[in-house]
Amino acid sequence: MFKRRTRAGLSFLEIMVTVSIAAILAGTAVVSIGPRLRNQRLQEATDYIQQALQQAQQQALRQSAPWSFAFDPANNRYAIFAGAPMPAAPDWRPVPVGIQANAASTTLPVNAGIYSLRFDDQGFATDIGILQLRDGNANGSQLQSQVQVTDVLGTVQMRCLFGARVERRCV
Repeated sequence: MFKRRTRAGLSFLEIMVTVSIAAILAGTAVVSIGPRLRNQRLQEATDYIQQALQQAQQQALRQSAPWSFAFDPANNRYAIFAGAPMPAAPDWRPVPVGIQANAASTTLPVNAGIYSLRFDDQGFATDIGILQLRDGNANGSQLQSQVQVTDVLGTVQMRCLFGARVERRCV
C-alpha cells in the first residue's frame, strides 16, 4: 500500500522559530542584568572609599600621627597616606570603571581638583563632608551613593540613593 515517509530532523522554519525565541530570551536577560551590574560596580566603589577612609582613621589612631584620604575625580582614583600635604607620588588605587564623583553634591574640601580629608593623631576628622559617587555610564541613571564623614569623631557612613529614595546598602 502507501508507505508513509518519515522525515529526520527539523525544517528550516522550525529552526528559525527556535533561534528567534532564544534570541528574544537572551535579549531580555541582558537588559535586566545591565542595571544590576552598574549597581554592583557602584557598591564596590563605595565600599572601597568607605574602607579607605576607615583605614586612614585607624592608621592615625594606631600611629598617633595624622593620616589623610584623597580622591582624584579627574583620574578616578583614591589614596591614603601619612600626614599632609599629599606626597608627590601617593599610592593611588583605581575606582571601578565608569564610577565618577558627583561634584555638585560632594562637600569634601577640594584643593587643586583633589577632594581630601585628614584625620588628626587621635583619629578625629579635621573636616566633615560627603563624597557622592554616581554611575557615569548609565544615561539618565539616578543611581548614586554617598560616603559621609558625619562628625569630628570621624564617623564614616555609607548610603545609596535611587532617585529620591535612600537605601542603606546598594543592592
